[in-house]
Amino acid sequence: MISATIYGTLNVPAKPPIASSRALQWTPDGQLLVLGETIIYILTPETGLKFDRGGPSSKSTPSSNMQWSTTVLPLPVTDLFWPEISQEWPVLCIGAMDYNWQAITYSPTNYSSVGSCMLATLSSNLEVFLWAPKTHAYLGEWTKVQDVTQDLRTYLQLTRKLQPTELVLNAHIHSLAWSTQPAAARAKNASLLALGNAAGFVYFLRVENDALQVCASLKISDTWVTELRWTRWKQSEDSATATIACEISKREIKLIHVELLWAEDHTPTVTLSESEAIPFENDRRSITALEWVDIDDTQSILVHCKPGSVYLWQDQIDATWDGLISLPLTIQPTSAAATHLGQASGISCLRQHDTVVVTLLDGSYHTIHNVSKAPSLDSGGLTTSCNSAEMSLLARSAFMVVEDKEKAVPKDGSEPEKLHRNHIARTMSAIAIDSGGVFLWIHQRVFHESFEYTPDARVRSMIVVAPLVAPNDYDSYAMQEIASCLARPSNFLLEAPVSFLRGTYNHVRRKAFLMRNKDQLLQLLEPEDDIQVAPFKSVHQPMEGPNVQEWESTLSEELSNSLFTNEGLCRSRLKLNVAMQAVLPNDDAFMASLSALQQQIHVECVRVLFEMLRVIPKTVSQSTIVDFVSIMIKRAKMSSLEEEESVKDVQARWKILDEPTEHCPACKATVELEDILLAKCANGHIWSRCSATSSLLATPDVRSCICCGMKMKISTNRGLTGGATNEWIYNVVLDATDMCINCGNKCVRTV
Repeated sequence: MISATIYGTLNVPAKPPIASSRALQWTPDGQLLVLGETIIYILTPETGLKFDRGGPSSKSTPSSNMQWSTTVLPLPVTDLFWPEISQEWPVLCIGAMDYNWQAITYSPTNYSSVGSCMLATLSSNLEVFLWAPKTHAYLGEWTKVQDVTQDLRTYLQLTRKLQPTELVLNAHIHSLAWSTQPAAARAKNASLLALGNAAGFVYFLRVENDALQVCASLKISDTWVTELRWTRWKQSEDSATATIACEISKREIKLIHVELLWAEDHTPTVTLSESEAIPFENDRRSITALEWVDIDDTQSILVHCKPGSVYLWQDQIDATWDGLISLPLTIQPTSAAATHLGQASGISCLRQHDTVVVTLLDGSYHTIHNVSKAPSLDSGGLTTSCNSAEMSLLARSAFMVVEDKEKAVPKDGSEPEKLHRNHIARTMSAIAIDSGGVFLWIHQRVFHESFEYTPDARVRSMIVVAPLVAPNDYDSYAMQEIASCLARPSNFLLEAPVSFLRGTYNHVRRKAFLMRNKDQLLQLLEPEDDIQVAPFKSVHQPMEGPNVQEWESTLSEELSNSLFTNEGLCRSRLKLNVAMQAVLPNDDAFMASLSALQQQIHVECVRVLFEMLRVIPKTVSQSTIVDFVSIMIKRAKMSSLEEEESVKDVQARWKILDEPTEHCPACKATVELEDILLAKCANGHIWSRCSATSSLLATPDVRSCICCGMKMKISTNRGLTGGATNEWIYNVVLDATDMCINCGNKCVRTV
């Protein structure tokens, strides 16, 4: 048997309620959601992050070379009893008898008060809850912030005259899915949470005043809406469109077209229409999995599975194929219980191979090749390790390796049970980590001939990270993955670098890989040739009026867009993140590359800040801005930018000639600005500086980057008290920098 390479493992004392392609999900913050029956794990792979290891939140198995930071969502106690509202048979909810989790979905990033995702969960009692972190999304506690079902019942009672039975059917939620955030949207509420109910309605909710509220609905069936899946948004200057696939009672699929139109105040108006397309085969067989897969930046394919078959559908004018394609699956004989009729537990797309991979409950992997041009189960004569037989064998080998290393020795001292062909890897969910063939899955070791009952307290699942392509292909696929990640357009307001680069981190942390590919990697990590900093929009329409607060939030928003959506600046930050992970001990070449990237990012951020200073109205009093401007002029001189036009304009306008003066918080001695990150007074007191504003940090209540560890102040707009009259300009900068100004990752409060 082919020998597998294991990147990481983790024992989890839980199992998903059902085999599902959504039991494992990656969030835009780089976290892994693991759906268990009574507990949801939020795991953060510590590759690329600066967390304290070895504490109660750091978990791994002895054979793993990956560490995971862990927090959880417990199953809340419910006080909702549907029979108290109606006792008719159509509203019977048997999930209340065996209460557990059923589904989870995540919002876009920057939706919570701490700048992270929010989570919406569905229980077996058909209730939806909204969750958000209190202070620290990666290690801190997540709390329930809204009972969405209760608010939905209130909405239905106020807007529709329903009998008790109808009210329950409309409040019974069977599916949920959250769309992405349109890149062109300036309002946070542009992303929509879709809820499918037992009455055949799909409700669309958006975040308003930190809570979900219904904004639209559409009836598409008379029976349950059991699954929902969104496509990406297709955007124009004044609108965005997406399609949501709705699974009806596990038998049919209907499509809803969703259009967002931007109003003058940037609030989106939602328009819904049902598509006439029929993307399924009406043979009455049950649908076991449903997903949209993105085979490139513009083309999406709807994939769904039935026992023994997989179906692909698309309807695009410029595509090389359209309509519905049906492909039969075959048995991959890796164990005694192998079958091609099992539940589908994963659907992934590997762009490098132009291949869709379907994972079944028995642990087998089935590849569909050439999906962008002519999908087929045959690789077309090409010799590739990305094929059903080899991937299934590698997955079986990984199962044998990890289970053999982690099996417990019986208490009586006897030999542990030997693994053999009758043991199967019951794969409950599987997802791809990158586009080359590294997968993450969760499985249970099952002896299919045994009928012994296993109590819930003894249930154990294993999360495994391993490449499922032949070892000889690792390097070529890894270098392609790194190159494609650094070349793709990125927007850190929509996805954090630790999420964007999660496939890259698995490779650059392997010393042998770095030694073999050092020259190629250093070439990829060279600083950008020319980063264009666009003038602020307000330059062309100068802001006027004595009241700074009227345009303060707009200025902060433009600054955030300039810092974290600039393509060249984002690409430099991606290179910096890779370089921080790829540094070899005592390697001068990597250290030089790291230093050059940091210097380039600092210089470009200074340029962006000066573009902001150029648009500040003349009505602003000099006394409220002089401290910040003097610091920025000093930073410009330290970066050799004093001859640039924007710097000269700001200096001439505010007539600032003196050096910035700060005083030591401990002894009041003068502190000179000689380093942008550290400060030292004449008496030897050393202080850190805010990485965004370069002001002194004299309080422990600061924000710290989860990746590079740089510190930033917290805006007084976010709950801190006190402050001087010049706080507004610092607040503008700090409100714009939820992400680290250096590497682009999330910043969390340290206290």
